[in-house]
Amino acid sequence: MSIPSHPPRYRRLSDELKRRFGERLSKVTINAKMTCPTRDGVLGRGGCTFCDPFGSGPETGASLPIEEQIRRRRRASRPGRYIAYLQAFTNTYCAPSELDSILGRVASQEGVAAIVVGTRPDCVPDPILDLLETWASRIPLWVELGLQSANLRTLREIKRGHTLAEFIDACVRSHARKLMTVAHVILGLPGEGREEWIETARILTALRVGGVKIHMLHIVRGAPLEKAYERGEITLLSREEYVAAVCDFLENLDPDIVIHRLTGERGEPFLVGPQWVREKSTVLQMIREELERRDSWQGKFARLGL
Repeated sequence: MSIPSHPPRYRRLSDELKRRFGERLSKVTINAKMTCPTRDGVLGRGGCTFCDPFGSGPETGASLPIEEQIRRRRRASRPGRYIAYLQAFTNTYCAPSELDSILGRVASQEGVAAIVVGTRPDCVPDPILDLLETWASRIPLWVELGLQSANLRTLREIKRGHTLAEFIDACVRSHARKLMTVAHVILGLPGEGREEWIETARILTALRVGGVKIHMLHIVRGAPLEKAYERGEITLLSREEYVAAVCDFLENLDPDIVIHRLTGERGEPFLVGPQWVREKSTVLQMIREELERRDSWQGKFARLGL
């Protein structure tokens, strides 16, 4: 494998969108008023330890109809077409008929170019995937599956309520329907280090997911981890440590996998720490510089063809 002859050193979503749609697309987040099995008592109460009371979705406007949420957020974003992102909670944790209605309302809004459905790997039964397959034949659609970590101990500690096996099963059944999958991963979870991050990257490579969204573990108000952090029981990565972790992850990830995000955070007043995660452009620049310093790129050490 040889280094790409031009920057960037990883496969950016922005480049893929421009190739596919001929323009940059903004993203409009939507709260479809769902919940999660780790919140309603089926698998637990209180949600995953890192998740905030808003289910990692938009903090404002959740009570508004979907159409009004879209209109308001479009006014705050740049003009043009956009990706409608069903982000908060688990958006397939419902009957297929309910999800079908939601997708219909979203797709009917002016300017929608594509849809992202955020969900859990244990909440995509075949009837739901069949429905998503039908919608994917009408409009570009991604299924974003929250993995966070491939490590079973970590999944238990953060109270995900699912296993790696369920994630693998969800990917296999999604790919059988030619659905585009995006895995959501968190780097810096308690008890994890370079070995666990690389293992997660290698598993995603073996599964041939279509995309990956990488986040740094940060503490948000109302999340179960907040109190543990305040007691000094959790050590978060420094900016330099996170940059190194991302580069290690990218080096072991199939170069064909699209990188949907390399960092992300909650804004004021929800972010507790670390404060450096607000500096998104600085972090991205540091990642680029670290890859250059290493003379490295996405997939340099990936185990392909297994």
